[in-house]
Amino acid sequence: MLKRINKYRNSIPAGVYCIKHFDKVVYVGESKTPIVRRDYHFGAKTDRNISIPAQYIKGNKENYTFELLVEEKSKSKRLQLEDYYIKKYKPKFNIKNQ
Repeated sequence: MLKRINKYRNSIPAGVYCIKHFDKVVYVGESKTPIVRRDYHFGAKTDRNISIPAQYIKGNKENYTFELLVEEKSKSKRLQLEDYYIKKYKPKFNIKNQ
């Protein structure tokens, strides 16, 4: 049920997303506003500190993709799904996984 974020121009529905390096999932997250998270991870201008995945993505954006795993409006359900996908993919950039 993967949906490439590129098909969404200006909005992405709330849900659980992943960042892939080639075909390997390296990060899983959940957000009410995934488009903001996409910009944050891929180094768009922000006042916040740059994320761990963004440090690696910075010079190699063409090798990474941001994909929506599942749409979900409920915060509690998104957290459960995020935990499920972290356990499933064991992404190297998730703090919960280390």
